[in-house]
Amino acid sequence: MNLYRFAYLTYFTISSIFILISFLICAVDVRVLIDWAGLINYSDKIVSSFLSGHNLYLIKLFSIVATILFISLGYLFRGSIKNACCALVVEFKILFLYLKKTTLEINAANKTYILFLFIVLLGMLLYQVKYLPLGYDEIWTWLNFASRGILVSIAYYPAPNNHILYSVLSSITFYLDSGVVGLRLPSFLAALVLFWILLIVLYRLFKSNYVAVIGVCLFFSFYMIDYYSMNARGYIYITLAFVGSTGALIELSKQKPKLNYMFWLGFVAFSVIGFASIPTYLYAFVSQALVFLFLSEISRKRKMTIAFIYYSFIVGVFVLLFYAPVLLISGFESVLKNKYVLPLPRQTVLSMFNRHVTQTARSFFVNDAQLYFFMILSVAGIVVLFVRKKHLYGFVLMGFVLLPFVFMYLQAVIPFPRTWVYLIFIIVIGQCVVLKSFEDIYIVRVSLISVLTPIFFIYFIYANMLNIKRYKKENALYSSIKKSYDIIVVNKKQLVIDSDFVDVYLNYFFVKNKIYYNPVRLHAIHDLDHHLQDFVWIHDKNSSFFGKLNLNKKEVIYNDSLISVARIMPM
Repeated sequence: MNLYRFAYLTYFTISSIFILISFLICAVDVRVLIDWAGLINYSDKIVSSFLSGHNLYLIKLFSIVATILFISLGYLFRGSIKNACCALVVEFKILFLYLKKTTLEINAANKTYILFLFIVLLGMLLYQVKYLPLGYDEIWTWLNFASRGILVSIAYYPAPNNHILYSVLSSITFYLDSGVVGLRLPSFLAALVLFWILLIVLYRLFKSNYVAVIGVCLFFSFYMIDYYSMNARGYIYITLAFVGSTGALIELSKQKPKLNYMFWLGFVAFSVIGFASIPTYLYAFVSQALVFLFLSEISRKRKMTIAFIYYSFIVGVFVLLFYAPVLLISGFESVLKNKYVLPLPRQTVLSMFNRHVTQTARSFFVNDAQLYFFMILSVAGIVVLFVRKKHLYGFVLMGFVLLPFVFMYLQAVIPFPRTWVYLIFIIVIGQCVVLKSFEDIYIVRVSLISVLTPIFFIYFIYANMLNIKRYKKENALYSSIKKSYDIIVVNKKQLVIDSDFVDVYLNYFFVKNKIYYNPVRLHAIHDLDHHLQDFVWIHDKNSSFFGKLNLNKKEVIYNDSLISVARIMPM
């Protein structure tokens, strides 16, 4: 049975993890391991709490016993494991043939369009990765995780800013390039993979080459998708996870026995990627679960319901294993609590829905024109489904869009708008429904081929140019502080800063250039009485501390709309 094969695969994975942990704990000195991992600042806590004395002895004993047990069971059931592995290889071959066939079907009608779209997307992303300024969160990722190695990334969780999977991947690409390109490379690669997976999923869903291509154009024209396709954060990974896992569930609903196991494997793999990227992927996963279980129950596919519950449990096991280092070293509260998103009275949450919808829409779209265009198409898509008596599909799309409001009310929080990035896939499906509904009409089909597809290509390019312009405007602080840094290096004076944003940006420039960084943080101490020598003050114009030095002699040596650099003489 497929379930047994998956159980064997899970067994092998857990066995390997236990053997690795056992080797590390038993063969390497604990203090050396901690120092090697870059966790020296936490070593006292680790050693005193987990890895000292009696506890360390028990952990070593448990690791050895667990390893022996897994190896023994593997030997005892070696015949079944061998058969399961052989079946797995056969199913991978079937999956490869399925993907090859689907790709050939897509390329049969519009290979030129697809290659052109991919090359344009590739070129734009390469430009953005290389030349667009770094954002605050990206620099925070570089300072705290990417530059400090894999083990720090997977165990250190000071704030939800650590998108663990992305931090681990960027720690690897850091060895290829320690600058901007290495930091953003994981997002760039994920966006390219997402392009092909999205194309396949849309084609399998609508059975139309041109609808699939236009859907991809629409998808990558969203500001938030373009933003996170090159931004060093994990949001493009949860989008990839949602598209991939939803595509797997769609195929499972079509009842293809030969590929069922591989699609379940894909569902598990993509779901684990989503959770490993950001814990808030739970919103997308629960939405999927509710919709899929609802559809399974009304179609009386009880076996599908049971299988979904089983594989969801497997997802939970792998996610727990992935987060185990964080839970042990940084603690449960570091993951479960977000100090930036606090519970609110439910009445307040209800009153904030309108503002949250507006903020989310502004985050999704580059301007109002794009927002209104997609709103009209989305409403048209829902209307078309109901007019054509496909009420169930209409309710499914509406369910995905409305469930976030239920989550916010039950949890009594208002998350950041970027939390809902996965909904862009649902919005694009709504647009594709409109195109597919009229494709059977000859003149519309001809228009899709000769007129609409080129128009949407042009729209895709234009939207991405607008996205780049908006991104530069929103992240202008990087360029301002870069100029400030150059002034500081020339002056070689004591440095004073008055903003956390300035602190993080300057820290990046100093660390990257291997220069000692020890500023006076005015935003932390609010006091300059002990300074007798000259110093250079980097002032963030969004901060409120500028008036504190009015009595001092100032020489403003750099000034723009965001940053002032003043040389302050002793009193």
